[in-house]
Amino acid sequence: MTSDDGHGHAPAVAAGPVPARVRRLLAFAVAPLLLATVVGLIVLWPGEGVPDRPANLGALIELETATVTGVEVVPCSSGPQAVGRCQRADMRI
Repeated sequence: MTSDDGHGHAPAVAAGPVPARVRRLLAFAVAPLLLATVVGLIVLWPGEGVPDRPANLGALIELETATVTGVEVVPCSSGPQAVGRCQRADMRI
């Protein structure tokens, strides 16, 4: 049993070989994008270690390493209508 939904479909046609001119045009269009991607990866790839901090960027501070020893849920105290879930972390420096 078939249903008629008001429109027809053409029979599926197997795609033939792609002409050489179309392949060349696609290659010329994609090659610069590929090259730009590779150059961008090389230029923007992060280096080793922590980058030096510019002298004119905020207050001078020393960074410390800490270990989180515990986390607990506490009432939020950022205003009279504080909503949400707040957490307090205990750390060992």
